[in-house]
Amino acid sequence: MATIISSHARSRMAQRHITEAQVDMVLDKPEGMVDDPDEHSVRLTRQVGGRVLKVWVAAPWPQGDRAVVKSAAWSN
Repeated sequence: MATIISSHARSRMAQRHITEAQVDMVLDKPEGMVDDPDEHSVRLTRQVGGRVLKVWVAAPWPQGDRAVVKSAAWSN
């Protein structure tokens, strides 16, 4: 799957010490998924290294062979 990461997502990932490889892990096998129609996104979650990583992608998800990452954050 091709991953497109927005500039906002790249900035947030850098601030939060999240790597593209970690985001790819969530995209490849999400453990949770919540639609957010107001934001036109889908929040995907997966445990990575003992912590839960949340990744927001543009809806609809999946979009064929690509994912557009809007943001990412560790769960508190």
